[in-house]
Amino acid sequence: MAGSTAATPASVQFPHIPPFAHDPSDPTSATTWLRQVEIKYAFVPNLTEAHKVGLVAAVLDAETFKRVDRALLPEDITTLNG
Repeated sequence: MAGSTAATPASVQFPHIPPFAHDPSDPTSATTWLRQVEIKYAFVPNLTEAHKVGLVAAVLDAETFKRVDRALLPEDITTLNG
Protein backbone atom coordinates (compact mmCIF):
# COMPACT_ATOMS: atom_id res chain seq x y z
CA MET A 1 0.00 0.00 0.00
CA ALA A 2 1.52 3.32 -1.08
CA GLY A 3 2.40 5.65 1.76
CA SER A 4 1.95 2.98 4.43
CA THR A 5 4.24 3.30 7.42
CA ALA A 6 3.34 -0.05 8.95
CA ALA A 7 6.40 -2.07 9.85
CA THR A 8 6.70 -5.52 8.44
CA PRO A 9 7.99 -8.18 10.80
CA ALA A 10 11.60 -9.13 10.18
CA SER A 11 12.33 -12.68 9.19
CA VAL A 12 14.19 -14.63 11.84
CA GLN A 13 16.52 -17.50 11.02
CA PHE A 14 16.76 -19.62 14.14
CA PRO A 15 20.18 -21.09 14.85
CA HIS A 16 20.60 -24.81 15.37
CA ILE A 17 20.98 -25.44 19.10
CA PRO A 18 22.49 -28.83 19.96
CA PRO A 19 20.69 -30.91 22.57
CA PHE A 20 22.01 -30.48 26.09
CA ALA A 21 23.64 -33.64 27.36
CA HIS A 22 24.24 -33.51 31.10
CA ASP A 23 27.56 -35.05 32.05
CA PRO A 24 27.68 -35.64 35.82
CA SER A 25 31.43 -36.22 35.64
CA ASP A 26 32.02 -32.73 34.17
CA PRO A 27 30.88 -29.90 36.45
CA THR A 28 31.37 -27.36 33.65
CA SER A 29 29.33 -29.13 30.96
CA ALA A 30 26.29 -26.84 31.38
CA THR A 31 28.43 -23.70 31.35
CA THR A 32 30.28 -24.83 28.23
CA TRP A 33 27.01 -25.66 26.46
CA LEU A 34 25.47 -22.30 27.39
CA ARG A 35 28.54 -20.47 26.06
CA GLN A 36 28.14 -22.29 22.76
CA VAL A 37 24.47 -21.28 22.64
CA GLU A 38 25.33 -17.64 23.39
CA ILE A 39 27.89 -17.62 20.57
CA LYS A 40 25.23 -18.87 18.16
CA TYR A 41 22.78 -16.22 19.39
CA ALA A 42 25.35 -13.50 18.70
CA PHE A 43 25.09 -14.24 14.97
CA VAL A 44 21.30 -13.70 14.95
CA PRO A 45 20.76 -10.13 16.19
CA ASN A 46 16.98 -10.06 15.77
CA LEU A 47 16.26 -12.93 18.18
CA THR A 48 13.99 -11.88 21.02
CA GLU A 49 14.39 -13.08 24.59
CA ALA A 50 11.32 -15.26 24.04
CA HIS A 51 12.99 -16.86 21.00
CA LYS A 52 16.16 -17.53 22.99
CA VAL A 53 14.32 -19.11 25.93
CA GLY A 54 12.14 -21.18 23.62
CA LEU A 55 15.12 -22.48 21.66
CA VAL A 56 16.93 -23.54 24.84
CA ALA A 57 13.82 -25.09 26.41
CA ALA A 58 13.14 -27.07 23.23
CA VAL A 59 16.46 -28.92 23.37
CA LEU A 60 16.44 -29.85 27.05
CA ASP A 61 15.49 -33.38 28.00
CA ALA A 62 12.47 -33.69 30.31
CA GLU A 63 14.50 -34.27 33.47
CA THR A 64 16.75 -31.26 32.91
CA PHE A 65 13.77 -29.09 31.94
CA LYS A 66 12.04 -29.96 35.24
CA ARG A 67 15.15 -28.88 37.16
CA VAL A 68 15.51 -25.49 35.42
CA ASP A 69 12.04 -24.49 34.19
CA ARG A 70 11.37 -21.93 36.95
CA ALA A 71 14.66 -20.21 36.16
CA LEU A 72 13.88 -20.10 32.43
CA LEU A 73 10.19 -19.33 32.41
CA PRO A 74 8.17 -16.57 34.06
CA GLU A 75 5.53 -17.46 36.68
CA ASP A 76 2.84 -16.57 34.18
CA ILE A 77 3.79 -18.24 30.89
CA THR A 78 1.54 -15.80 28.99
CA THR A 79 4.00 -12.98 29.73
CA LEU A 80 6.50 -14.59 27.36
CA ASN A 81 5.09 -13.32 24.08
CA GLY A 82 8.14 -12.15 22.27
